[in-house]
Amino acid sequence: MVISSPALVVTELIGFQRADVPRGRQSWPMHLHHFFQLDVLLAGRLTVRVEREHPWRARPGDGWLIPPLVRHGFEQEPAFRQASFKLRLAPAYWPKAGMRWRRVRFPRHLRQMLDAARKGPTENARATAMAALCVLETIGHDRRPADPSLDAFRQALWPLLERIESEPYAGWSVARMASACHVSADHFSRCFHKLLGRPPHRYLLETRIRAAAASLLNEPARPIKEIADAAGYATIHAFSAAFKNTLGRSPAAYRRTQTEM
Repeated sequence: MVISSPALVVTELIGFQRADVPRGRQSWPMHLHHFFQLDVLLAGRLTVRVEREHPWRARPGDGWLIPPLVRHGFEQEPAFRQASFKLRLAPAYWPKAGMRWRRVRFPRHLRQMLDAARKGPTENARATAMAALCVLETIGHDRRPADPSLDAFRQALWPLLERIESEPYAGWSVARMASACHVSADHFSRCFHKLLGRPPHRYLLETRIRAAAASLLNEPARPIKEIADAAGYATIHAFSAAFKNTLGRSPAAYRRTQTEM
C-alpha cells in the first residue's frame, strides 16, 4: 500500500520500541492509555488480555491495535520479541480504527522491517513511516467504499475534529460545527453520521468525556466536581451518568484504575 506522507496517517509518534524480553513468567497488569497502541509480535508467545474479551494467545506475526481508553494487559512465560508503537491517528482514520481493539496477521516483509528497526535520535521520521504502514495494514482489512460525494465535507471536517480534540470544552455545538464547515446543521448532521457512524452530538459527548477521563487520571487530587464543571455538567450526578454510559464505569471507579496499574 502506498501512502503520500506518514503525517497523513500518524499525526504524532509518541514512542517506538523494539523490545527483547527474556524468558520468565511475567505479567503486565490491566491498564489504559489516551493514545493508540499498536504492537507486533516478532518472536515467542504472548497472552493478550483486553477488557470484556477472552484472553488471546498471540504468535509471531500477530499484531493488534488498542484504541484509547481500552484496558489491556499481557502475560508472558517464554522469551518474546515485539515492536510497539504509541501514536495519535489523523482524524480521517478514526472511523476505520473504531473504539474496539482489532488484530491482524502481518506479512513477512513488514515483520522483517520491524525486526531490523532500531529507534535512534535521527530516526523518528522512519519510525513514523513504519507506524503508518502498520496502521494501514491493520485497518486496511476494513475496506468500506468511500463516498466521493463526501470528499469536500471530509476536507472541512478533519481539521475541525482536530480543533475539537484540542479544545473539547470550548462550547461546541452542532450549529457551530456546521457553520465551521459552511453547511446547514441538517446537512452537517447527515454527512457526519454517514462518515463517523454516530451523530455529532454523540461525538461531542464522547470527546468531552474522554477529556474528563484524562483529567481524572492525570490529576488524581483534582475534585470530581471540578472536572464535571469544566466538562459543562451542572451536577456530579449528570456527569457520572454520562461518564458511565460512555466508558462503562463511574468517574470514581475509573479514577481507581490509576492505583491498579
